[in-house]
Amino acid sequence: MEQLGLDVVDPRLIHRVIAVMASSRSGAWLMSKVIHRLDGIAFSRSNGRSTVSSSLAGLPTVMISTTGARSGQVRTSPLTAIPLADNVGLVGTNFGQKATPGWVYNLEANPAGVASHGEVTLEFLARPADEDEREEILESATRIYRGYDKYRERVTGRVVRVFVLEVR
Repeated sequence: MEQLGLDVVDPRLIHRVIAVMASSRSGAWLMSKVIHRLDGIAFSRSNGRSTVSSSLAGLPTVMISTTGARSGQVRTSPLTAIPLADNVGLVGTNFGQKATPGWVYNLEANPAGVASHGEVTLEFLARPADEDEREEILESATRIYRGYDKYRERVTGRVVRVFVLEVR
């Protein structure tokens, strides 16, 4: 986490208000459709220093580049980085939507990737979190963003995958 220069901040009032709106059923649906595009634009224009998610909700956001499970093409996704010792945790809630996010399938098929924030880019190898790590990541995720609990409650018919990115 430190290697990427990410900070976890205590949420301000505006961050808490945004979290309440974004974690509602309709807010989460809207976020699932537009936030990755807006985050990509903000990340590009700020030279990797900021995303909409980090600015509005105070979330530690990284751009994760993976190899597409089916396409074999590089796919980049803005994701909330959850601190886990010297590594980063990722939670595949997909905003509480029915479908598993595509980046999960990409990491399962091709665990090597790149994480970027600001001017720092690091190679990683992803693996599923073990039970202890899973609990720690989910608890930390909820402290960082309370919407995770609501997302997990709405997910039915699938297991929310949790990953550890080990920096290489």
